[in-house]
Amino acid sequence: MIPSGSRNFSSKWVVPFTAGGANDLIARAAAEGVAKRLKQPVVIENKPGAGTAVGSEYVAKSKGDGYIFLIGSAGTITNSMIRKDMPYEDKDLVPVGMIAVAPSVIVVNPSVPANNMTEFVAWAKGQGANGVTWAAGTNATGTRLP
Repeated sequence: MIPSGSRNFSSKWVVPFTAGGANDLIARAAAEGVAKRLKQPVVIENKPGAGTAVGSEYVAKSKGDGYIFLIGSAGTITNSMIRKDMPYEDKDLVPVGMIAVAPSVIVVNPSVPANNMTEFVAWAKGQGANGVTWAAGTNATGTRLP
C-alpha cells in the first residue's frame, strides 16, 4: 500500500509491450492523468517479450508494495491457457481496474468485395484452397483466438 499522507513516492507502471504501440500509448495517457491527481510521477517501463510474459513475470515477482502495476491485456489472462511453461502463476497477479477498452478492427484491401463482416465471411468462405492471407497480434491475444 501507498503510505497514508505520503508525498514522496512514485508509481511504476510496467507495459509488457514495446514503446509506441496501443498499450503503451494508453498507459502513458492514463499515467499522465494519475500523476496530476497524485501530484507524483508515474514511471512507465516497457518490458516486452514472450507475448507479455516478460513484463507480467517482472510484476508478478515484484514486491507487493502497491507501487508497481502491470498495464496488461488479454494476453496476460490467456497466456496460461496456451502455455504450460509460464514463469509465474495467474494467482500472482491481481486485477485492480480497467483503464481502457481498445476495440479490434478488421481492415481489408479495397479489392476485397466486402463492406461489413457478413460480406467478408462469405467472401472468405468462397476462397476455397487459396485461403485468406491475414495478420494479427501476438499469441494469446484477442486477434489470435478463434
